Amino acid sequence: MINDDARMKIKEKEMAKYFKNLRKQAEKRLRDKPDDVSDHNLDDAQQLIHELEVHQIELEMQNEELRSTQEDLVESRDRYHELYDFAPVGYFMLGEKSLIRQVNLTGADLLGSPRSQLIDAKLTDFISADYQDDFYLHCKRIFKSRTYQACDLKMKKQDGTLFDARLNSIAVKDKIAASRQLRTAVSDITEMVQAKKVLQESEEKFRLMFNQMVSASALYEVIFNQSGRPVDYRYLEVNAAFEHITGKKRNEVIGKTLLEVFPGTESYWLKILDEVAQTGQPQEVENIHRGLAKYFYVSGYRPVEGQVAVTFIDITDRRENEKASQRAHENLEKSVEERTAELAKSNLSLAREITERRRLSYRLLNAQENERRRIALEIHDELGQDLSVLKLQFDFLKRQLSESQIALEDHIEGISADLSKTIEKVRRISHTLIPSVLIDLGLSPALRWQIQSLAKFFKVEITSNDMELENFFSIEQQIAIYRIFQEIFTNIRKHAQAKKVSIKIGRDGSRIFFKIEDNGIGFEMERIKTKSAAESGLGLPAMEERVKMLDGNFAVFSRVGTGTKIAFEIPIADAPEQPALKDGDETHAPLSDYPGR
Repeated sequence: MINDDARMKIKEKEMAKYFKNLRKQAEKRLRDKPDDVSDHNLDDAQQLIHELEVHQIELEMQNEELRSTQEDLVESRDRYHELYDFAPVGYFMLGEKSLIRQVNLTGADLLGSPRSQLIDAKLTDFISADYQDDFYLHCKRIFKSRTYQACDLKMKKQDGTLFDARLNSIAVKDKIAASRQLRTAVSDITEMVQAKKVLQESEEKFRLMFNQMVSASALYEVIFNQSGRPVDYRYLEVNAAFEHITGKKRNEVIGKTLLEVFPGTESYWLKILDEVAQTGQPQEVENIHRGLAKYFYVSGYRPVEGQVAVTFIDITDRRENEKASQRAHENLEKSVEERTAELAKSNLSLAREITERRRLSYRLLNAQENERRRIALEIHDELGQDLSVLKLQFDFLKRQLSESQIALEDHIEGISADLSKTIEKVRRISHTLIPSVLIDLGLSPALRWQIQSLAKFFKVEITSNDMELENFFSIEQQIAIYRIFQEIFTNIRKHAQAKKVSIKIGRDGSRIFFKIEDNGIGFEMERIKTKSAAESGLGLPAMEERVKMLDGNFAVFSRVGTGTKIAFEIPIADAPEQPALKDGDETHAPLSDYPGR
């Protein structure tokens, strides 16, 4: 660039030259003026005066115009300095050997040095050593071509910090110095270079990922007709998976259209691509490509206007597997139907067998109850009566003792006491065998009697609620419930070592529930389940079987050291009327006579 001071000097020279010419013209007029005006016509004198006045006015106007021009020049120079110094790029005027003749504030800031210290400094001192040759070739191209030239290189600040720079330069001729100079604009492109590097790395990663994708991918350029509708798609890029799946090499498809590479492509594939190209909405579809004889899952989207990207996966094996699975499923359904029919028959047979077994179990339990009743009656009526008679005889014998036989009295009293205990045991066994209290009074009194017996004879603290149950169950059901409680109390007495027992009986809709909980030693459920019937006994299985016979639910929970909880519920049945007693049927004593009679 030409220095502003130089421009002002040129302008001042031109103005001085202009005034010098005016002065010469004035002196010439004076020299040409006649010495004696008397010889001239007065009109000529007046004309001369008039011309002088006109010239004076012209000079004044020229002076005013000159002052206005000078003011405009100063204002323009000030604006130029502002634009020059605060431009977004650094401006340098370089002389011979790259000496800096002029630099703006932005340029000084780029180099990290005051502007005054940069004048007459070499620009090459601020260029990285690795790029000195690039700058030399840059200058050479400028002087050779006489046109603008650009160059990217590494520059360094005064403190040695490197930055990426772009130089745009042109050669000019200095009118004052009569030499060639360079006008150079320097821009800091560090961020752009870094962004370009990041973009390049991203493109490399994308390229690597693109080529390593399992899914085949292709990028198309949309070919439109004059109406603006897609008619074909030109391959711009494909990945390695595309080559593997289609058998087409990259160099065989790039630049060609889809219909040129695969002329038999079905219309539904083109329809999907058309929708993506026109609407920009992603599309997904599964179908067969008959030319390749494969099923594909295809996903298409529009990355930019006028392009369509497609990824597709070969799902032929999956579709074949699905067909095979469908056939297998149909065969399985057929087998299941056949097996279901067989199972239905088996279930029906099993249900009949279960019903028959339960009927037999019911008959067996009835037979067992009848046998117990017969044995109990025999024990009560025969053995009990015989023991009672025997006791009466011993009492009579005691009264018949003479004074000489007084020594036998204690012995007879001991035998009588043993007989009383034996009679008591016989009565208890008899009552255990047949729940006469249940037959006579009903389930609730029978349960109360069992609870009283357990509390009295085995020192167990029992809490229970009272509920009348006779109207809810038939006599057979009452006997079964009685036997369940009998078995529970037997287990508590023999095994639980419990001190406290809680009994709760209640109604829940159409079912009666029973909960019995003790604080005994408990047992491990898994160990009981794994034991044989001979080892574990028949108590729990018998209870559960009785509950199931009554269409109820049965559950046991126990752990060592935490006691045992037994819960069962039985649906309510309409209790039938009790049959009238026939001649010869036995009647039983009231509850006050129990236990023992």
